[in-house]
Amino acid sequence: MPRDQVSPNNDLVLDVLDYWHKIEFFIPFDLKSRIESALNQDKPARRLDIGHGATSLANLRTTELPAEKEVGGYTLFVGVFDKGSVTSLCDQIVPTEGTEVIKTDDDERADLEGETCFAQISLSAEGEPSFESMSVSTLPWALGKAQKYGLNFLSMSNFEADWNNLERQIYNFQSKREESFRKRKEEDENLKFNSLEFPEIVELCKLLADWADFSPLKENDIAFVEMWIKEKRAKSSGSEPNDTAPAKDETDINDDEEDAEEETEQTTEIGILNSFFIKDIERAASDIRINSDEGTNLHKYISAEEGDGRTDLFTVKGQKEIINQLSPSRTVQGRWFDEPHHMMSLMQQFSINSAFTELQNNGIFSVNGPPGTGKTTLLREMFAENIVRRGEVLSTLKTARDAFESHATSIPVPECVRKKHRLSTKKYRPLKSELTGFEMVVVSANNAAVENISRELPQSGAIGEFWKQGKAPEYLKPIAYNVAAKIGDSKFRQLPEKEIPWGLFSCVLGRAKNRNTFKSNFLFSAKDVNPRHKPQTTAQGLWEWLRNYSGPSFTDARELFRSKKVTVDALREDLSKYENLINRYGRTSLEAFLSEAQEKCDSAERAFRLRVRDKEAAEQSLEPLEAKLQSLREQERLLDRESPAWWEKLFVTAAARRHKIDVRHNANEQRSTSNDVARINEELRSVHLPAVKKATDHLEHAKHALNQCTQEWEEAQAALARYRTKYPDVKVPASISDIEQDTFQISGLWHTQELAKARSELFQVSLVLHEAWLAEAAGTPDNKGPMRAHIHLIGAMLSSPSAVTRPNDASALWQSFFLMVPVVSTTFASFGNQFSALGRDTLGWVFIDEAGQAPPQASVGAFWRGKRVIAVGDPRQIEPVFTVPTTLIEALSEQSPNTEGGAFAPNRTSVQELSDKGNRFGAYVDNGMGDDIWIGSPLRVHRRCIDPMFSVANKIAYQNNMVFGLPSHEKKQDISIRQESCWIDIRGNVRGKQTVDTQVSFAAKLVKLLAADGQLPEDVFIITPFKEIRRNLIKSLNEEIRSEKRFKKSHFDKWCRTSVGTVHTFQGKEAAIVLFILGADQEHDGSAKWASSKPNLLNVALTRAKQRIFIVGDPNLWGKQKHFSTALMALPKVHEREFLERLHTREA
Repeated sequence: MPRDQVSPNNDLVLDVLDYWHKIEFFIPFDLKSRIESALNQDKPARRLDIGHGATSLANLRTTELPAEKEVGGYTLFVGVFDKGSVTSLCDQIVPTEGTEVIKTDDDERADLEGETCFAQISLSAEGEPSFESMSVSTLPWALGKAQKYGLNFLSMSNFEADWNNLERQIYNFQSKREESFRKRKEEDENLKFNSLEFPEIVELCKLLADWADFSPLKENDIAFVEMWIKEKRAKSSGSEPNDTAPAKDETDINDDEEDAEEETEQTTEIGILNSFFIKDIERAASDIRINSDEGTNLHKYISAEEGDGRTDLFTVKGQKEIINQLSPSRTVQGRWFDEPHHMMSLMQQFSINSAFTELQNNGIFSVNGPPGTGKTTLLREMFAENIVRRGEVLSTLKTARDAFESHATSIPVPECVRKKHRLSTKKYRPLKSELTGFEMVVVSANNAAVENISRELPQSGAIGEFWKQGKAPEYLKPIAYNVAAKIGDSKFRQLPEKEIPWGLFSCVLGRAKNRNTFKSNFLFSAKDVNPRHKPQTTAQGLWEWLRNYSGPSFTDARELFRSKKVTVDALREDLSKYENLINRYGRTSLEAFLSEAQEKCDSAERAFRLRVRDKEAAEQSLEPLEAKLQSLREQERLLDRESPAWWEKLFVTAAARRHKIDVRHNANEQRSTSNDVARINEELRSVHLPAVKKATDHLEHAKHALNQCTQEWEEAQAALARYRTKYPDVKVPASISDIEQDTFQISGLWHTQELAKARSELFQVSLVLHEAWLAEAAGTPDNKGPMRAHIHLIGAMLSSPSAVTRPNDASALWQSFFLMVPVVSTTFASFGNQFSALGRDTLGWVFIDEAGQAPPQASVGAFWRGKRVIAVGDPRQIEPVFTVPTTLIEALSEQSPNTEGGAFAPNRTSVQELSDKGNRFGAYVDNGMGDDIWIGSPLRVHRRCIDPMFSVANKIAYQNNMVFGLPSHEKKQDISIRQESCWIDIRGNVRGKQTVDTQVSFAAKLVKLLAADGQLPEDVFIITPFKEIRRNLIKSLNEEIRSEKRFKKSHFDKWCRTSVGTVHTFQGKEAAIVLFILGADQEHDGSAKWASSKPNLLNVALTRAKQRIFIVGDPNLWGKQKHFSTALMALPKVHEREFLERLHTREA
């Protein structure tokens, strides 16, 4: 709908999306890293400048290659220019003076150095360009248009119009080339290839510059081109497929050979070169305009505000909620294959249980996970639970094929058979909706974090030793090994024992190369295995695994699952009974427990006594009346005897008159007294006696109830004693506040080895059930099942996600893929492309790892597609790296009142912080700068670093809310540097911006000393806050150590890449020892002020070090800076000479 008709909430979301969209225009493509990578790996590559470009290109094409290699193609980057142009042009567009801290922030956090370019084009081995695969950067367009028309011009509609114009120009350029080639071929019949020549590259650069209204400096290179090389393929002999090749009748719905599918050429995906998020932002914005539902996760992510519904978990109310959420009845059913005695920490348990409670249908949950607090362990537990929950659904099916809808859906897909491309129509039956919603995607801006999780989960090292005894867990194990170890068609890499997979639980996708490699290894077995590269265990592709499946039937696996679930349910129910007993009888005394019953008994006793007194008082009041009545009757008798003679009555004598009066008076008195006696007797009969009886009954009932409570108490205490004997390791807090004790924070609540083992076994049989389901759902070549069609279509989709264009088809195929491979990981950079055809709420679970490092716009596609989104990270570690100058980010934010102030700016917030805002469970903490911020559910038990690293980080970043979870602070001695952590006092003058040569020289001398035995120290990180110091460190290390040629260049360069760098590049990594080089001096203290403006940098540096931290810097400068002053107070101060002497002495 038109923009002016959207609701205020939609208006906010659309304004924020538009703001992020504009920022993405200015993201430069990182050509610098591509060039460095090519040079480091000695790839054939050339820079093409205006004077010598033609010669350089010709030289590259004539590069001599080894006999077994051949040219696979080229990648051409055209219109090379320096990223510095961004800063200088932004200064013209947005002439704003920044503070020294802002400038340093741009220098250190922003990636604004090195080369970028206009476009990328793939060339064939013969140099023919594939314009269909051309990717163009939006940066030159944004710079040119903003400079010419202003920032307001950078709208989605203007971009779309100009983009369409570019496509027409590229098409015309391509048509012109083809026409020219046709004419040249008429003149030269031997001309075979329409190779792209250097003058055409220059022409293409001009076309792009004119389109963008932006021309880089003339001295820049025109282009950069790199060659990619591949193994020569043996020519097909035309023989029949060997035993590992799939039979023809089981390959395809249309009976095409699977070998043909395997031979499909890798497709190159069209996309914007510089931004990975523009397309997803556009998709989400378009969807919101069409469908204005404001309850989506994307709305919650952007528009979440502080509310009264928050529960601060550091308060009494929060502690009550924690205990409530950790009830055994809420314990998740599935558990990873961890050691049964290993316990989740209290807040890990809380986060897991709460997430499943809060996200029953949809929503966002955030977990604040400082370093070493078990974020990966938490994710594994959630993965296992989802597998068990899907297993529950499978266990309700009568047959495996009942998992599919009865109707078939037709889908057009491209395929390549015998090198010929065609479009075919295939059919599949979608899964029933009950089996969907369990898809699990792990996404992160940190490539290493993504790969670590998904590569490690299938490895045997990821399961506890307990589970490796006897029948170890397996899940598609032969396929998992094929995926992990197969190289090409006929080789296997040798894996360390701990890396041999136990099952295909997860995979790394994302980039086209990853997807195609996975597809080949997932579906196809090796052929003609090289004897020197044989597999270490059974290796099979999916097709071969299906042919050879010998596991339990679906029916048997289903019954096994049901049986084990009964066991788990019984154990949870038993612990729930124990919990109920403790809640009712375990936290009070007998006197307190009986107090209510005793009070009722006492009250009944008092009431009984009162009623008896009332009855007795009535009875006592009756006695004088009865005596009086008796007296009156005696008086009446006497009066009768003294009755006057008849004549006295006749003549009414005085005596007669007195007698008559006396008789009348007596009668009146008797009548009155009799009435009183009757009245009191009636009261006794109708009031007092029933009241006494009722009070007696109440008293007896109260006494009985008291006796029953006493008996109940005694029986409960006996039951509690039995449970304590049964569960000796279960510790229960005596009061709510006790959960703050380290014991409970570390060990959690309600852990028993029996239940832990049973839950893991339920996870295990759920995987068995999934295997059995897959085997029967796919069927055999003679009895094909519905899943077989899915597998073929999934192969096509993995090769090219864009091949499946309809959202419903893409969703159905991904759902069935996740039924085979439960967890998929990808980077944010690849997420939008991989799931490009998926729409709103189509992925059951999206887990964002290291969310504190991700810029807020990176996750738009994840929140749009994710039905349930869990963000895991820590805003007090490294903040997102941004590649746009701060002044431009601020200027773009001022374009709308909904974005002004920087609340959504990528240099000021992250995915984690925006996700935290909408989580009702969390805590208010100091952000290190004196302001309170709301964080999501906090993990608190740290199990990585000993003191002083732990204590200092805990104080500066976490207000001492962290709990030390390692067994002890024991300092290991089997490390490269054994002396105590300290502050090494080395001062000097700055060269450049921050480099202090004496500090850099010290680091080089130290590494040289440690590498005296010919081994570079693998347990040492050398890190610094500043890029300039990193460059000078590597330069100095090369001069001091590499120049002696004791190490191979490739090995030394790799060590430098993995062991030396800025703090920003080391989040997620750890080593025994960290050498933290600070730099700066009194005259250049702006850098120190920037580094200390937040606790983040120092926090990350400290928590990389498991055993020792050595901070190198001027204590007079850094000791006055916030946070660093705390570190200085915690560390002994030594001088360089003293440190090296100690090192020499200890080494000796």
